[in-house]
Amino acid sequence: MSAPTKRGHARRAQLTAREVAKLAGVSTSTVSLVLNNKDAGRVSERTREQVIKTAEELGYRVDTLARGLATGRSGFVGYAAPDVNPFFAELQIGLLDALNPDYQLMTVTTDLRNSEARTNLSQMLALNPEVLVVSTVDPEQIRELKPACPVLILDAPETESDYPRINVDLEKTAAEIARHLVDLGHRRFVHLDIENGSTSLMLRRQAFINSVNDLDLDCQVIRAECRLDGESARVLVQKNWQQWKARGVTAVVCASDTQALGVVVALKELGLDVPRDVSVAGALDEPFSKMIQPALTTISVPAREMGARAGAVVRSMLKDRGRNEVGRTVDVLKTSLVIRESTGIVPGAGM
Repeated sequence: MSAPTKRGHARRAQLTAREVAKLAGVSTSTVSLVLNNKDAGRVSERTREQVIKTAEELGYRVDTLARGLATGRSGFVGYAAPDVNPFFAELQIGLLDALNPDYQLMTVTTDLRNSEARTNLSQMLALNPEVLVVSTVDPEQIRELKPACPVLILDAPETESDYPRINVDLEKTAAEIARHLVDLGHRRFVHLDIENGSTSLMLRRQAFINSVNDLDLDCQVIRAECRLDGESARVLVQKNWQQWKARGVTAVVCASDTQALGVVVALKELGLDVPRDVSVAGALDEPFSKMIQPALTTISVPAREMGARAGAVVRSMLKDRGRNEVGRTVDVLKTSLVIRESTGIVPGAGM
């Protein structure tokens, strides 16, 4: 019984659009239009359904590699993100929605600061993406890879580059968090960063420090960092809390909600209440942020809108077939401070 199965698989692998067309009772060009999503206004819905049904029954798939070799176009857009947390997942959904059904999205999750990650991205570039979209990296790291395709950078403020960029206004909201906490009486802070953080994170941290100092010269900010996960943040707080407490820390501001969740867990394990004893703030407004106890004060960043804007810029790049037309464009999306239960008045302030 195994031999016929193998022959069947080999047969399906050799199917051509001409065979699909013959069985569907249409022309080969009609099959090509339908299966490449170029049939709008050119093929009736009934014919389209017949072609798709026949192709599915036969197990026929468009050979995108062969098509790319023949046309010089791969039909896919590359996307590189530093993590798989909910923020980057939302961003990817927005990008997918904007590109479908004309382009496929190939994703690699990688940190360009290590050689293995650079190899991963180089391998993607070797597959000839039509555009490369990269989130939260220094454009110089991409330039060193010498991509042959147009590049779009997301969240790379304060850098000079020929690559178009879409940024978010995180500095303004970081300053708003500073005012919020200072108004609640806090003067000693820990700012928890992400290891190997981006330029965007650095600018956000500096905006927070500058703002608290402008509001009250007696303020002090301790900088700490860990990986972008809750457990790393939990362990860091467990290890350092007594030292931070001795320095009068009453609030922890995190670069991400995932880290903030780990901070909240650690403080509870130490017998502390959030926000009665310590206030905690995060960033990115990830889906769980409003559902945990206490709900997190955070920075809301329009991840899906960012993905949709990225998709629109990618389509413009592909339409113009060049970089110069959009080379220096910078689109800045607004963020907002969301105040919830995890921040409160400083202990003993009597406000």
